[in-house]
Amino acid sequence: MYHIRLTRIWGGGQVGVQSVIIRLILNSFQCVLPFIVIFPGISNVSGQSNFRAQLEAADPVNLDDLTREEKLIAHEKYLDSALQLNLERDQLYANLLLGYDYISLLDYQRAGSHLNAAHELALQKDDTASIGWTLYRKGILQLRLKDYEGALQLYEKAADLCKAAQDSLCMGETYEQISVMHAILDSTELAETYHDLAIPLLHRYGSDKQIASAHNNFGIVLSIKGELDKSIPEFERAIDAFVRLDKKKSVLKARNNLADAYRRKHNVTKARQMYLECIEENKKYGLAENLISNYRGIYRLLQDHGYFEEANEYIDLYYEMRDSLAGNETRQKLAEIELQLQAKHEEFLAEKNKAALAKSQQLSERRLWWIGVLGLLIVLGGVYLYSYRKVMNNDLDQHRQNLRQLSNLLIQKNAQLVDLQDQVGKQEEASTDISNPFPENIFDVRILTDADWIEFKNSFEKAYPNYIQQLRKKFPGLSEGEERLCLLIKLTLSTREIASILGISKDSVKKSRQRLRKKMDLESHQDLFQTIDAI
Repeated sequence: MYHIRLTRIWGGGQVGVQSVIIRLILNSFQCVLPFIVIFPGISNVSGQSNFRAQLEAADPVNLDDLTREEKLIAHEKYLDSALQLNLERDQLYANLLLGYDYISLLDYQRAGSHLNAAHELALQKDDTASIGWTLYRKGILQLRLKDYEGALQLYEKAADLCKAAQDSLCMGETYEQISVMHAILDSTELAETYHDLAIPLLHRYGSDKQIASAHNNFGIVLSIKGELDKSIPEFERAIDAFVRLDKKKSVLKARNNLADAYRRKHNVTKARQMYLECIEENKKYGLAENLISNYRGIYRLLQDHGYFEEANEYIDLYYEMRDSLAGNETRQKLAEIELQLQAKHEEFLAEKNKAALAKSQQLSERRLWWIGVLGLLIVLGGVYLYSYRKVMNNDLDQHRQNLRQLSNLLIQKNAQLVDLQDQVGKQEEASTDISNPFPENIFDVRILTDADWIEFKNSFEKAYPNYIQQLRKKFPGLSEGEERLCLLIKLTLSTREIASILGISKDSVKKSRQRLRKKMDLESHQDLFQTIDAI
């Protein structure tokens, strides 16, 4: 279907005669355009698409001098107008723009609602490019929530759809994000592979800002890999480009990454100065998301070099801000929004099947009867499946109070995952960086899904009230992965059971315990279990 965008009317609640005229014009052009585009020179000969360009062209306030709040108001008006005129393409654009607005404003629940609304519209239109770009934006939201595995899955799906739609810019951007996710998840070889795929596409189809972001992201990959002397120039190139483009938020993100590189090089003076400057600037411009990274980085710097009292102040700020922006409540509400999207899409498919049945009236009576039965079964099956899932979720929320039983369920589940992974073959094993058998962030490796961990953590807090708060207070330097290991040790799980839940080997569990002992400054005669159990 062809679509002509007309000048928008930022009116009030009444559509009136103007809207009727606009609809008539739209219908006329939709009838004529299919015959016009067959002439040479008008159609897109190259087959190359660019959804970002379409979205930016549709944006009624694509001006950098407006505040985020001013853009939000304009985009809300844009959506209201699109709804009044029943322009589905503009509704899709408006929801995508609003989703990104609310991500910038750190309102992740509303961002999720608008992105899911855009996803539903894209699915209804069966538009590959729209679906791919929407999944890319949803991946950004998961990244902000620190759900790196969830973000990676969305980016990979988006990359396949963008490739099918022949949208090279979208492919370049998703490949670049996939590169960073693999680096964070300790697959540095895959990270470099995807970066090499992304760079030519971004240089050919991307903007200066996107190329600068690629330098910043590749600096992260090199820094995680330990090639600090190579990562620092990448960050500096990104910072210089962002400064020229007057992208304050991006400048401060890249400077935080540069400070991290100096921290890893043990340049305390340089790193500390840069962290403090970033904190001051981010506070000035109200960039809370950047502050989270600043607090975490300067805490690590101070902790590593013995400034424990000052480090504790920053880790408290980090936990407070992180939990407020991406806590369990936010994740649960976003999960509920996803379920609503799934239900709406099932309803849409059911309605589509009903419409198909209505168009089949010219068939024989017997065939019509069978088609009607089939359509009814599909509808009833969809409703039954949705109701069954809802009942099962309620049963899990009500009956999984026994923490040991939940642990056993997770062990069984992850044992099955390990069996499945063994069947995949040697392809994934070849993509793992085996040069370092005990990576620095072993505690961040996890097979547990977010839903599993939320349920486990909630059950644990009911069984041992205030234990997690006391653990953080006594050992404020523990990462999320280290906290998870402490909880499993508290439950007196065996090494085999812990390995099964975390999806790692028993030797890795033993090494993790040794590192945890060092993190807790335990003497050789002090027992790790007794220390954790006594908290």
